[in-house]
Amino acid sequence: MATEANSILGIDCGDIIFYTWGGNMPDARESLRAIVKSRRFQEIHIVSKANSVTRLIFLARLRALNFWNYTGISRRNLHFCMHYEDKAEICASRKITHFIDDRLRVLKDLATVPHRYLLRAGGPRETEILHYEESLRGVTVVNSWSELAKIL
Repeated sequence: MATEANSILGIDCGDIIFYTWGGNMPDARESLRAIVKSRRFQEIHIVSKANSVTRLIFLARLRALNFWNYTGISRRNLHFCMHYEDKAEICASRKITHFIDDRLRVLKDLATVPHRYLLRAGGPRETEILHYEESLRGVTVVNSWSELAKIL
């Protein structure tokens, strides 16, 4: 499949690529590798809220997974921010058209992102979904990377 004009994918890191507090997210690396090879997106960016300690942990885990080489995603496309709300600014500045997150409270703020995906593979966040239920409009809910990869 050829690259679609202006299609840029953004993904969260914790509970999307790997579980924040241990273990790898099933099929995440393999799905991202397939997405990169499909050339469906011009670029793929990782946009993650992380304090200075969590940044070091995430960087070490990505390195241990050989993430950059295995998936083909550029290391330069890694963006950390201090607050969930900051993800919207990063997405707007990078012209991200598709975004994957495990938090509906993040997806609700991404007004410039037309295609938003709530990946619930890390477990349900029912309280958050109830609190931001009106934000589900315009969000595609998926339960696994394999399900998400078929959509993308």
